[in-house]
Amino acid sequence: MEESRIIANEDSTATWSPPFLRWRRVRFKVVWQFGFAPSPQRGEGIRFHITLMSHRLAEVLWRGALRLNLPTMARMILLEDESVLREELAEYFASHGHSVVCAGSLAEFQRLWVPGAYHLALLDLGLPDGDGMDLIAQLRREGHDLGIIVFTARANSRAEGLNIGADHYITKPVRLADLLATVNALGRRVGFGAELWTLDLANHRLRPPKGGDIALSGHDFFVLRALLASQGTPVSRRQIISAIGEDYLHFDQRRLDTQMSRLKKKVRDACDLDLPIKSVHGVGYIFSGRAMVKEG
Repeated sequence: MEESRIIANEDSTATWSPPFLRWRRVRFKVVWQFGFAPSPQRGEGIRFHITLMSHRLAEVLWRGALRLNLPTMARMILLEDESVLREELAEYFASHGHSVVCAGSLAEFQRLWVPGAYHLALLDLGLPDGDGMDLIAQLRREGHDLGIIVFTARANSRAEGLNIGADHYITKPVRLADLLATVNALGRRVGFGAELWTLDLANHRLRPPKGGDIALSGHDFFVLRALLASQGTPVSRRQIISAIGEDYLHFDQRRLDTQMSRLKKKVRDACDLDLPIKSVHGVGYIFSGRAMVKEG
């Protein structure tokens, strides 16, 4: 467990609401029986409201959603140094189906940042270790394909923020419903509501959002299976090469790049859509679209 938040309240029911859940209005409830006398001040036990943020659990739940073809929403990274507001925003967006990763400083953002893993970034500007403007300029300079929303108390920098690459500039305070509407509108533009790609394991076929199934060669199938097993997370070249049954140490990695290019061209020719596979510099590749794996 990377982080938990416990708030004393009444009764003995713990409501577990992971902010990484990728579908709407899903809740898990876990009930503990406490072996102590009721609180004389409250008249009953203690209620713990726990926000669990486990990347491993989130990954399991996400893959389950994909297999069940449940709707997915935006993958967001939130940069806000005020902890209470950061938690409130994360819980609010999670309750509306979005997956949120939180950072409280520029340094923490850089540690959590994975190119291609997020659809949107919601950024404060006044941070303890620097200025969010510099981060926006860096993200745009490096060519990262994501929507950027500035959410700040700094009212006099709107033009600067938009000019260096922010898609929206919102000043605090703001109604959460209005902020959510901005996230959803920008998300539609950057494609987090994209249609579903399906990998058929039994028949070695890829079903695009439109058009007929595409037959896959052995290597193409194993590459896609490896990428879809880690959706939203970059897969290393070593992992992909191992997945196609080759020895990483003796494999010419230019062959992998050529294979990726051929696979993307094959899909584009078949359905006039771009296969959402992106190269992650120094790591490997990532499947950035919405997909599910069909077994049997």
